[in-house]
Amino acid sequence: MSLPRPTGGPAAGGLLAELFTGLRVVASQARIRRPMTVAVIDNFLYGYLVVALVLLAERGLGGPDGVGWLNAGLSGGALAAMAVVNRLASHRRPALVLFAVMAAFAVSAALIGLSGSLPSAVAFVTLAGAATLVAEVIAVTLLQRAAPDDAGRRRARVFGVYDQPNVGAIAVGSLVAGPLADQLGAGTAIVTVALGCLAASSVATARMRGRQRPARHAVAVAAPATSTSEEARGGH
Repeated sequence: MSLPRPTGGPAAGGLLAELFTGLRVVASQARIRRPMTVAVIDNFLYGYLVVALVLLAERGLGGPDGVGWLNAGLSGGALAAMAVVNRLASHRRPALVLFAVMAAFAVSAALIGLSGSLPSAVAFVTLAGAATLVAEVIAVTLLQRAAPDDAGRRRARVFGVYDQPNVGAIAVGSLVAGPLADQLGAGTAIVTVALGCLAASSVATARMRGRQRPARHAVAVAAPATSTSEEARGGH
């Protein structure tokens, strides 16, 4: 693949200066910080769910065959969401939609933990797969709109910051799934984590309400946002 070289030129102050530029923008602008926070919560719950599904299957939802069905449901939900994600991201009140899809993700994850049969768990995990993809795309769309547009330089620094906590959130969510399941039980643990993520995302989106830029802009940026989501989750 042949891609053009960046046009911004080398960083004048070095890599640390570039990093702190992005950190300052994120720390000082709530319009950037809040959707980034929601994306971190979304990725944490996603990372947790990927491992929790295996634990749930091993402890009563069909064993290895159950893992296959649950993973298929998670992926199938994400694929189905691609049919509507641009329309949802172009909504005039995307923060409200973001709250709704994060709530749907958390509630469906909790219901997976409460379900006692494989068919119902697959149905709930399919909804979770759709909701998590839509949530991240909307969060990235809001982030792209809010990031400074000075020939792309500070926007690029903001996304350099964005990638680290989001990939880290997937890793942390995956890491704590086993110990929590051992302490609380696989089902109880996923319900607890899901409700905690619901509370955290509700707080993060509470001050994000209101009209945003016209829908045509959101459609233009939603496709790159999807690729950002896929890159972040490429290891799963």
